Amino acid sequence: MVTVHPIKGTDYNDFTDEISRTFDEGHVIPFNLLQQSRDPYHFLNLNPRLQNKLGRVQPNHPAICFNSEMFGVMCQIKSKDARHQTVKAEFDRQSEENKIHNPWMAENYLKHQYEKQSKALNKKGKKQDDAIVDEEEEEGTFTSKFYGDREIETFLKLKQGSVNRLTGSLLIAYDEEGKDQRQVVDVGLNLKNFTKRVHIPDYVRFVQPNTAANV
Repeated sequence: MVTVHPIKGTDYNDFTDEISRTFDEGHVIPFNLLQQSRDPYHFLNLNPRLQNKLGRVQPNHPAICFNSEMFGVMCQIKSKDARHQTVKAEFDRQSEENKIHNPWMAENYLKHQYEKQSKALNKKGKKQDDAIVDEEEEEGTFTSKFYGDREIETFLKLKQGSVNRLTGSLLIAYDEEGKDQRQVVDVGLNLKNFTKRVHIPDYVRFVQPNTAANV
């Protein structure tokens, strides 16, 4: 966790003829949110995304829906209309429908892999410890109940670093119509520790055919 002080504005000193920046009160956020690419002129506070709500949306960039009908569905921004404050997005329906909608998918997969390996080891000898040693010597592998990040990413065919982000606390900020302040959603899925079940309401989404979305 790190403390961030957002830029509040600028202040001019008549005596020294200098312009300095003023900062707002600090707030604590996960460090992984600071490890993303930033605008090269962010230190000047000239980021065009701050002009309006639609200014943060860029064509040909990926986006995620937050409306109740298509919560969590990924899309690609095609164009935006600043006059009517609308966005046109393209959805890969086949790809989204093929995604697994079971929130405990990782738990079931890891349990299945562990039971499969344990069952194979128990067939070699009367003592389980001896069987594990023999199996490790033969295949050069190590059997454990909890897999590491790289192993999980290999099983689930994820990019490197995906598990690290999913198992940490991820804050997503978005604009909601009728509210002046930006809304923040705390999203976090623990793939490694499946002893505790913590369900995130509305996180699991189902793709509905012929449904329009307002990104």
